[in-house]
Amino acid sequence: MMGRMRCPSCGYESNPQGAEFCVACGAYFNGKTPAENPQQSVWQQMPGPQAQAAASRQKAPVGTAGGWISRVRGGEVIDDEKYADLIADCLDDIRRPSMPQAGAQPEEGLSDLALMLEDRELLPDMMSAMKARSLGEGDRPSAMQSANEYTFLALETFSVYTDLGDMADICATAASDLGDLCAHMKELPEVQAKGPTQVEFLDNYASFFTMMEGRMRARMAEESPERLEYLSDYWAEKSGKRFTQLAYGAANMNVQLLGSGWLSTKIATKGRDMQLDTFISIYFSPKQP
Repeated sequence: MMGRMRCPSCGYESNPQGAEFCVACGAYFNGKTPAENPQQSVWQQMPGPQAQAAASRQKAPVGTAGGWISRVRGGEVIDDEKYADLIADCLDDIRRPSMPQAGAQPEEGLSDLALMLEDRELLPDMMSAMKARSLGEGDRPSAMQSANEYTFLALETFSVYTDLGDMADICATAASDLGDLCAHMKELPEVQAKGPTQVEFLDNYASFFTMMEGRMRARMAEESPERLEYLSDYWAEKSGKRFTQLAYGAANMNVQLLGSGWLSTKIATKGRDMQLDTFISIYFSPKQP
């Protein structure tokens, strides 16, 4: 079929052209696992100290999240008090520079932990707490680091949520929160640096999530409630990490629009839109019985 890819693992023939994995069985077309297919982090686009801090965090071993996963698996009941401790611990962990360890990323543990806490909304709750931290910072570099982590948490929700309406709601929340963080950033003393300012980065982030929400809601309006419910249930049985890859990829391209020349901006815009189109195409590809 023109424009489609056949999965060499299960034989499914209706994968969108350019997809990285099979929508039926989840196998990667290059034979690698998700852990071996790292997306270039959006934070690597950031200049200065915040990029260095984020890079060191990305290489950190799974620690706090993994510890809480072991406690939950061991049968420990996470009441409201322990849940508050869990959020504080995980926020501290992703903000704290750790000893580098190649190939390990703490965010993998967060999505797994969120899936285990079925009666909680871990990642949205962490987004809210991280926003509060950023609003409480008194200088731009610290506020920007927290805002970067907030954006990472928002993107990571694609590993957990499979209902497109929920995803659109999270994007709307992220766009609104980042707008608040941008307003707070404008009140802080400016930091002289080459390239885009912190305010420009936050405005870029907010615009990206607004675009994501718009695309999702536009496609949802074309589908029946029954079809949307089927897709939500279908993807709930699959690995949500596939959507996270596409969200990160689109976010990376969107960041590249800042300070780029005409040609680079055109290429980044095309790459971003292709990532978003692929996400929508893959999400709606399963055929309802």
